[in-house]
Amino acid sequence: MNDILKPYGLTVDDTGQIHDESGKPLSARIEKRRGRIRVIDPRNRLLYSCPSPEGLAHFVETYWYREKRK
Repeated sequence: MNDILKPYGLTVDDTGQIHDESGKPLSARIEKRRGRIRVIDPRNRLLYSCPSPEGLAHFVETYWYREKRK
C-alpha cells in the first residue's frame, strides 16, 4: 500500500496507521478485512472501502484533497 500512497507523500506503518511526510499520524488507518481494503477513523467508523489497494488513491484525492507529486 505504501507504493500507492507514496506519490501523495503518505506512508502506512505496520499497524495500518497513515502518516504524512513529516511522520505525523493522520486521522485514519487502513485494515484488510473480508478481502477488502478499509479506511477507518479513530472511532472505528468506516470512511472508505475498496476491493483493491489501487482504490486508495481515489480516497486520498477526495478525502484529503491531495494530489500526486511531480
